[in-house]
Amino acid sequence: AGKHRASLKPIYKRISQEACSKALNVLRAERSVTKAVMEATVSLEVSGVVNAGTGSALNSEGAVQCDASIMDGRTMAFGGVGCISGIPNPTQVAYEILRNCNNRHGLGLISPILLVGDGARHFAIRNGIRNVAPESLISEKSLKKFNNIKEKDDVQDTIGVICVDSLGHVAAAASSGGSQFKIPGRVGQSAVYGAGCWACINGHEGDECSIAATTSGIGEQIIRTNLARQLCDKILLKQDLHEALQETFIEAFLRSPALACYERKLAGALSLSYYPKSKIGALSWAYNTADMVVAYQSTQDTKMHYRLSKHLDAMITQSPSIQGICFRI
Repeated sequence: AGKHRASLKPIYKRISQEACSKALNVLRAERSVTKAVMEATVSLEVSGVVNAGTGSALNSEGAVQCDASIMDGRTMAFGGVGCISGIPNPTQVAYEILRNCNNRHGLGLISPILLVGDGARHFAIRNGIRNVAPESLISEKSLKKFNNIKEKDDVQDTIGVICVDSLGHVAAAASSGGSQFKIPGRVGQSAVYGAGCWACINGHEGDECSIAATTSGIGEQIIRTNLARQLCDKILLKQDLHEALQETFIEAFLRSPALACYERKLAGALSLSYYPKSKIGALSWAYNTADMVVAYQSTQDTKMHYRLSKHLDAMITQSPSIQGICFRI
């Protein structure tokens, strides 16, 4: 969610197709929604176009520090990284943390679900994840924006991915380079449990509902409202995706007492609900920014569906624009 230049539409469409293809290939070969989500997010992180991984927004010292997280709805396992530098694909690190989060250690230690800074980078290196010179993640575009403070943006292409299979296994991920000119060491919502992404399966066997959400926007505001988890909780209560998005966005975000100190509140959310028994699901997105890029594809589709959704009035940030589709798999 943010403000996207129309001239970049072909590029956004291309990288969205690449991400969808990566996820579908994993689903066909390995049937792992968590790995599919990771591969799709990694594909976007290496594009150099979005504010995640290579080409991320620069902090106040001109450096790239990234946040990412991933969650498995079946086990509710979670992995997150914050303020990590020198790693082109922070989502890969989050994925490894998720895979190891239930491991037992000596001395009674519990496996971490969130690592930050040098600790996250050292964990990545120990697990064979590619690391590079931190300055190599700086793109020409991000450097140009850094050198022109007038080009500051509040929200810049934070990415989120959701994947579900026909059995109802679901996973979600979020990845971001954070806000431009942020204070070094700042951690945004993309790394935080319940804020950047959420995935769960609710109900009894034979009558289950798979739910997931991923968010974009001003990180501090999304963290203070725990937006991804609140949205999923509301979907469980309402069982109507559009109504749940509307109520959560207005009551739990825009009118939240926790955000009373902010004059302007900006966010976007992508959410999914799916009922394995009926094979019917819904995908919806809400945002009060100028626009939001959304792409989706199933194994039954011959091509990706792409939307550059425009807010009806980009000057009005107090009401979300909500759109969505129903699907069957």
